[in-house]
Amino acid sequence: AISQNIASAYNRFISAERPLPEKFTAFYEVIEEYQAYTRSENYMVDKSFWQEYTKQLPEPIQLSTRTSYSNDQKAISRQEVVSNTLFSSSFEQAQMSDISMALVFSFLYLHTKQETLCVGLPMMRRLGSVALTAAGSVVNVLPLKITVNPDCTMHDLTQLIKRSLRQVKRHQKYDAEQIQRDVGQIGQPLYGPMLNYKPFESSIDVDGVACVTHILSAGPIDDIEFSPAIVGDELALGVSANSAKYTEEAVNLFIERFKFMLSQIEANPEITLEQLQLLSSKERNAIASWSQGPLQEVAECHQSVLDVFTEQVNTRPNETALAFGKQYWSFADLNALMLSRAGRLKQSGITRGDIVGVALARGPEYIVSMMAIMACGATYLPIDLNYPEDRMASIVNQASPKAVIIQQSLVDQKWTKGTTALTIEQLNSIEKHADAISDLSRNELAYIIFTSGSTGAPKGVMNSHGALLNLLYSHQNTIFKRTIEAIAQQQDCSPEQVRVHAAHTTSFSFDASWEQLLWMFCGHTLYLYDEEQRKDSHELVQRVRHDQINALDLPPSLLGQLLDANLMQGQHQPTLIMIGSEAIPQNLWARLRSYSNLLVENFYGPTEFTVDAVSASITDDESPVIGRPILNASAYVLDELLQLVPVGALGELYLAGNGIAKGYLNQPAMTADRFIANPFEES
Repeated sequence: AISQNIASAYNRFISAERPLPEKFTAFYEVIEEYQAYTRSENYMVDKSFWQEYTKQLPEPIQLSTRTSYSNDQKAISRQEVVSNTLFSSSFEQAQMSDISMALVFSFLYLHTKQETLCVGLPMMRRLGSVALTAAGSVVNVLPLKITVNPDCTMHDLTQLIKRSLRQVKRHQKYDAEQIQRDVGQIGQPLYGPMLNYKPFESSIDVDGVACVTHILSAGPIDDIEFSPAIVGDELALGVSANSAKYTEEAVNLFIERFKFMLSQIEANPEITLEQLQLLSSKERNAIASWSQGPLQEVAECHQSVLDVFTEQVNTRPNETALAFGKQYWSFADLNALMLSRAGRLKQSGITRGDIVGVALARGPEYIVSMMAIMACGATYLPIDLNYPEDRMASIVNQASPKAVIIQQSLVDQKWTKGTTALTIEQLNSIEKHADAISDLSRNELAYIIFTSGSTGAPKGVMNSHGALLNLLYSHQNTIFKRTIEAIAQQQDCSPEQVRVHAAHTTSFSFDASWEQLLWMFCGHTLYLYDEEQRKDSHELVQRVRHDQINALDLPPSLLGQLLDANLMQGQHQPTLIMIGSEAIPQNLWARLRSYSNLLVENFYGPTEFTVDAVSASITDDESPVIGRPILNASAYVLDELLQLVPVGALGELYLAGNGIAKGYLNQPAMTADRFIANPFEES
């Protein structure tokens, strides 16, 4: 308006036309008028309106995928003509401003699937005010909310927006900052994205010369702003985003999706929100490729991880497989102990398919027992001695194990009632024992592990030999391979000569305890640390140096403590750190990225997917990410209708593939509810 006024004054002056445009109103008159308003009855009416209006505001929409924000406050801006055919007879009854705003609301609905949407809408506060002819800004950004139905058409939306605007415009004088004070949300946003419809013309005529105005500076962008504008008969969309929250790629993606949505509306003006698609075939194909992990057939000779272990026994029988304190066991030694105990278990009445618990202190007896249980065809069930007695009793009650291998001191405890307690002494006293079976099947159960109960009552998850074997194959061909190559380069030898020293520090009651065991099954040395050592960060750092540990698997909280205890200082440093079990904070992620010679892999997977489902290298992104699917796995982010959501939109993670568990122990209804058919695979 100021530019047009100046151009008009200039043109009149050049042509000697009279009268010249009136002068701008002095801004003090605007201030005086506002002060009078704050003392008026209208002010109290507006205050009451906004207090009631904000009670039903939804949570601010979040379109950013970033979990942490930098201090960079620059704006990323892009404007593009998105349609030159929209304003046809199909919409001639609606104002262009209403159509433009309805399109933005449609876009936000498709992104979030929220039926109540709220945006920040700049109000000019000039009509009916002395501010109409003032040069200063009196813009007031107020929340505008609408509630839509999935069966709304564009016509329905424009009518809805008209009604909502009429309601809000009556109270637009009331300051947005005062609304925040009134409702106790100072410094907290009332809305997410801004919708800034720009009705003014960018072209001006200066004495016959066609000119275009350019916005050189605007207010700060806290989040993201969508600015539809009419340029002749064309609709342009401007997107300005805070670079601390959004990338240029994200802004471009928003515009491309908006254009795709618009093309469907142009083809069918009566299309409903429910029928609109946000994902083009190009983006859908890209998501499909990201959703699928690498594919590889598992060798027929491998039916379980014990088959891989047996290969190590045959090829490197005298090399060290397990270390505990000052004791060491070769692959041949460990195999003999495993087979002997498996045979004794069979002799004591354990048969194929039985569930056998292990309630032992951390040590070699635990490793031998869990392997022996699987070797004789039974299912391994870990029972943590640190659990409260009622938790241990609950596990035994739900799982009904045929027997539990326990320490002598635990024989008479109440939680062991209802099962057979087998001590190590009893097993070792059996003189004659049967041979362990060697024909395990991938489809058979390898272990049952109870969830922590963080998402409800603890559940026993049944995991197969094939799923565990798939995890071994995945690690062997990715992070294990990269680690071995890095060590080979450090030691100036071939990868075949490398023997990794892997530290085991995870409780056996968690499925992550399998991670480091896989190193041993693949022919490397497992260093098992006792209960005190695994929890003491300073002691662990000393063990890493003394035992020349190359590979660690740690939760982020413990890893941070080890770094503070100078894990990455000194002559020996680990080559690989696998992290999981907890979300990693941004500051730790950034800290780990600073160690250029350290391989760090972030793993995520629910118990229902056999330890790990997806993984990411620390170098993949500046912010924490969980990455992409592991070998023979698929990951989908879906909405409540099991449809793919766009990149950056919220959804639920669904997993499929060889790592999927066989369900919940003795809970068929819950298994049917949580383990559903994959809509993206042909039956």
